[in-house]
Amino acid sequence: MSVVQLLQLLTPVLIVPFLITKIGFSTYGNITFIFSIIAYFFSVTDYSFKVSATRDIATNLNNSVAIADIIKNVITTKAIMFIFSMIIIGMIAIIYPPLREHGAILSCGIVLLAGYTLSTEWFYLGTENTKHYAIIQVVSKLIFIGGCVLLIQNQNDYLFYPILLSSTIFFGNLVLLILVVKKHMVSLLSINIKEIKLTLRKNFPLFLNQFVPNLYNNSGVVVIGLMTSSTQVGTYDLLKKPVDLITTLISVLSKSIFPFMNRKNSSFEKYRRFMLGLSTILFIICLFGTIPFFEFLNIPFTTRYLVTYLFLIASIYGYVIYDCYGVNYLIIRNKDQLVMKNTLIASLIAFVFVIPMVYLWGCMGAALNLLVARILMGVGLMIQKHKLNGSEN
Repeated sequence: MSVVQLLQLLTPVLIVPFLITKIGFSTYGNITFIFSIIAYFFSVTDYSFKVSATRDIATNLNNSVAIADIIKNVITTKAIMFIFSMIIIGMIAIIYPPLREHGAILSCGIVLLAGYTLSTEWFYLGTENTKHYAIIQVVSKLIFIGGCVLLIQNQNDYLFYPILLSSTIFFGNLVLLILVVKKHMVSLLSINIKEIKLTLRKNFPLFLNQFVPNLYNNSGVVVIGLMTSSTQVGTYDLLKKPVDLITTLISVLSKSIFPFMNRKNSSFEKYRRFMLGLSTILFIICLFGTIPFFEFLNIPFTTRYLVTYLFLIASIYGYVIYDCYGVNYLIIRNKDQLVMKNTLIASLIAFVFVIPMVYLWGCMGAALNLLVARILMGVGLMIQKHKLNGSEN
C-alpha cells in the first residue's frame, strides 16, 4: 500500500496551497467548517470497525464462513449507523440555519459521509491483501487532484472541491465494497437483528474510544467558526495541516502494523521506540520549517499564529503515546474498556474547556486544548499499561 499511503500524505500538501490561491481563506474556511461538523459522524458510521473488524478478519483468515459473517455484520451495522447519522444531521440543519445556507456544501458532506460508510479498509488491512484497494485508491486520488487543478480556476469554482472530494471517495469505496461482497458471496438480503444488537453492544467501548476524541479534535474548528469568522477557520485549518499530515502517517503505519502486532505482541517495545523516534524527527522538521511554511501559504507571522502552530506540532507526542499504549498494546490485549474509560475522561475534559479557551485565546486556545487532550489521553494509557504489568507480575 506504499503508493496509497504516499498519496494520502501528499494530497493535502499538493491541493491545499492551490485551493487557497484560487478560492481564498474565507471560502476554504466555509467548506472546512461544514465538513468539520460532518466529520463528527465519520466515527459514528465506522463504529470502530477499523480496529475491531481488522482484528477479527486477521484472526479468522482460514475460516471463510466466519469472514463472510463478519463482512455482512459490519456492512449492515454501518448502514444502520449512517441512517441514524442522517437523522441527527437533519435535526442540526433545522436548528442551525447557516448549514442550510450552504446546502450544496452540506450535500457534498453527506455524500462524503456515505463514502466513508462504504469503506472496506478494515477488510483489506485484515487480510493484508491490498492489491485492489491500492489500485482503486490511487485512481480516486489522481482523479481528485487532476479534477481540482483542471476545474478550479477562481473563487466561483469553489464547489468543485467538495464535489470532487466526496464523489471520488464515494465511488472508489463503492467499487471496493462490491468486490469484497462478490468475492465472499455475502448475502445482504437477510438481516440478523440479534447479531446486529450483539455487535453494537460488543463494539460500544471501542466506538466511544474512537468517537469521543472528535469532541475535542473537530470542536476546535467548529467553535472557531461559531465564534469568529470563516477566514479564521481557514487559517487554523492550514496551521493544523502539518500535524494532520504527521498523524495520518502515524495512523497509516499503525494500521499496517496492527495485524502483525495481534499475532506477535511481544514486539511492542521495538514499535514504541521506533514511533517515538520517528515523531521526534518529524517534530524537529516542523520546527525548523516554520518560517518557510508560513511564507509559502501567506499566513501572517504573528505571535498568535506562531504559538498556535507550536502547540499543534507539540501535540504529535500525545498522539503517538496514545497510539502505542492504546491501539497497539491495550486494545490488542482486549482491554477495550480500560482504553475507553481513559479516552472518555480526557476527551470530555477537553470538550468542556474548548469553548472558554477559544473565547479567551482564539486559535491559541483551540491548539492548547488539543495539546492538553492528547497528552492526557497518551499519558493516561501509559500509566494504565504499567499498572496492568504490575498486577500481572
